[in-house]
Amino acid sequence: MWAARKRAIADTARLLNRRRTEQETLTTRLITAKLKGEITQNDFELMKFTIEAEIQKIADEIKALDSESSTFEELSKKKDINVINFGHAWRDGTLTQKLEPQKLFYPDGLTYSAKNAFFEPQNEYLFQQLAELFGRLLDIGVPDGI
Repeated sequence: MWAARKRAIADTARLLNRRRTEQETLTTRLITAKLKGEITQNDFELMKFTIEAEIQKIADEIKALDSESSTFEELSKKKDINVINFGHAWRDGTLTQKLEPQKLFYPDGLTYSAKNAFFEPQNEYLFQQLAELFGRLLDIGVPDGI
């Protein structure tokens, strides 16, 4: 699962970097147009503000991706050293530290079930994998199902 999320993060980072480069190119063209007198000062300031806001938004998204990636890399390294108690990590974690595992385990998000009065994953893939894993583990040494 982490490998797939890692690839998705890399793809998103490439897309964000491409968008940032496009915005920087727009800034250069905007300055050139202003110097040539092709646009008014008001248009220049409005466009400059819009482009800078978009560049900042992209930078924030890249920072969030980097944070998510480094958090899971850190968790991956720690798992080799000791067992992580996810209950304690969740209880003691910051909002960001809680959102990052949520994105990993439930990439499609969680929905609230009024019927069960509980949050449920939209994609049951993780639970299917867990059920198969536990099914195999519980059958160890009992091939005939006794």
